[in-house]
Amino acid sequence: MKQVYVVVILVSCFASSSFPADSRLVGDKIEFAIARVNGVTCWTNAEKTKAQDDFSAFAATSPVITTVLTPSAFVTSIASSGIQFENYSDFIQSVNDKNHLEDKIDNMKPSESRKNKTTVDFIKMENAKR
Repeated sequence: MKQVYVVVILVSCFASSSFPADSRLVGDKIEFAIARVNGVTCWTNAEKTKAQDDFSAFAATSPVITTVLTPSAFVTSIASSGIQFENYSDFIQSVNDKNHLEDKIDNMKPSESRKNKTTVDFIKMENAKR
């Protein structure tokens, strides 16, 4: 009897800011995961390579599925805009809540806002579309 492996990959037809790519707060910076290997989130290329090697040992019986994670431009802009987040939940709330994001932009230091003007303008434009 032949063994048949069926892998279903669901691809979203639109980018949704409600579900940002895996991310975490490290110090005062938001860090994004680069890949997921068989469900294991990898934050660096070294972790990704190690996970692929570990799962490859079982590749004869199960496939190694690597998903490259790419956050949307909107989410990346929020993370790199100079906005100060109190904690990770504050970042996620900024991604999901239009009014909260507007408040965070309004609370930015003027010097930080000027320094990141292009990014802040992009965020304001995208936020107005929501």
